[in-house]
Amino acid sequence: AFEPRYADFVADGPAAALDEWNRYALLGQPCWIDRPSGRLDGIAEGVDAFGALQIRTGGGEKISVHGGEVNWIWSR
Repeated sequence: AFEPRYADFVADGPAAALDEWNRYALLGQPCWIDRPSGRLDGIAEGVDAFGALQIRTGGGEKISVHGGEVNWIWSR
């Protein structure tokens, strides 16, 4: 799905392909990220123009995550 936008990505940077990527991402899904400062739990809301994953915590705070492994919490 990303391949048709790849030329835009190369020419204009990640922001050009961000909307397309967000259409296929696991947005709205609960996840947690293990960071040096501790575990962060929340809902994935998107990726910003700098490539940071936007997480909404249970307390309503929006946090930009620039690195780490995302672990998805799958509901059954």
